[in-house]
Amino acid sequence: MESPVAYDFPDTPLVARATIENPLLKDTTLAALKVLSRDPDGFFVMVEQGDIDWANHANDFQRMVGTTWDLHAAVQATLDFINQPDDGIDWSNTLLIVTSDHANSFLRLHAKLTAGDLPAQTGATYPDGEVSYGSTEHTNELVMLYAQGAFHVSDFKKNEGRWYPCSRIIDNTQLFHIMAEAAGAPQASALSAVVERPKTCN
Repeated sequence: MESPVAYDFPDTPLVARATIENPLLKDTTLAALKVLSRDPDGFFVMVEQGDIDWANHANDFQRMVGTTWDLHAAVQATLDFINQPDDGIDWSNTLLIVTSDHANSFLRLHAKLTAGDLPAQTGATYPDGEVSYGSTEHTNELVMLYAQGAFHVSDFKKNEGRWYPCSRIIDNTQLFHIMAEAAGAPQASALSAVVERPKTCN
C-alpha cells in the first residue's frame, strides 16, 4: 500500500493519498469496526500503521509525516465511531489505546518546524540540519501511551512504577494485563522485573 504524501507548504499543511487504488487506514479501520461491532459479546481489534516504522527505518521524514497523518485519521475515525449515538457502543463499554510497540531510529528535530513545514530532504539526508536520525534500527527510547474509555486512569496508574520505581513507566507486558482486565478476563502473570530497584523515591 502506498504511503500518503506530505507536501512542504508552511502554515498550510497538506497530506494527500498517493493513489485511490488502495484504501486509507481510516477506511479499513471503519470497515473492521462496523463488522466486529455486530458481535453481541463485544470485540477486540488491533490496528497498525506499519509504514511509520518503515519510513523511520529509511530515515524518511516526509514519508513519516504522511504515515503519521494516516494513523491520526484512523484514530479520529475511531473516536467518531464510538461517539455515534444509539448503537450500544460508547465510552462506558469501550477502551481505546493508542501507543507504539517500539521507538525507531533516534529521530531528532533541531529546528522549530511550523505546521506544514517540511525540512529540506535529499533521500535520507537533511542538508539544512533541521532533522537528524541516529540509526536505521529499532531503539530503546520510551514511547507514549494514550488511553480513553471504560478503564479508568487509576487502573493504568496502579501499574506505573511497579517495575520501574519512582517513574510513570508501564512495561509493555503490563499493557497486556491492563487490556485483559478491561475485557473482564484478567490474567495472572509470573513475570517480574529483571532488576530489583529501590522501592522508595527521593
